[in-house]
Amino acid sequence: MLKLDNQNLNDLVFSVYYEGKFQNLPLKNIKEQYVVFVFYPLDFTFVCPTELIEISKRAEHFKKANAFVLFISSDSVHSHKAWSKMPVENGGVGVLNYPMVSDKCGVLANIFGVYDKEQGQVMRATVFYDKKSEKLRFMSVNDDMIGRSTDEMLRLLDACDFVDKNGQICPCNFKAK
Repeated sequence: MLKLDNQNLNDLVFSVYYEGKFQNLPLKNIKEQYVVFVFYPLDFTFVCPTELIEISKRAEHFKKANAFVLFISSDSVHSHKAWSKMPVENGGVGVLNYPMVSDKCGVLANIFGVYDKEQGQVMRATVFYDKKSEKLRFMSVNDDMIGRSTDEMLRLLDACDFVDKNGQICPCNFKAK
């Protein structure tokens, strides 16, 4: 898979809203092997909260897969805070188990080619970055109107783990035992 030679992702520091406060989060401080970049277009929209809430609910499954999720949009950390404070029944996301990253200038999104310059926002995309090998292991981009599948994300993480541990190919429709 593509090796990100031109970017040392471990040197990146993210401006995030997490655990009820504004923080700077260096990628190198994330201990899990896989960083799952969940790019979404905008706060206060309709598909995005369904994804972030569902992925957040599955935090234990991602932890078991040795993965840490980052939710990333072009919105500011202040927008992220306001959205998380809004009740879920009114379109908010509530308290999430993962950081909400502000990528206002599209720096991170441009690394992976998922910044829509015409719209001035990130695309709905998922990227698995393997910190151990420093390789991109998986990437997909969805139409803005189509939400992604949390089950499929977890299945793909299991597939990456299977390949790493067994050195074998992973067939179509693989499911971990």
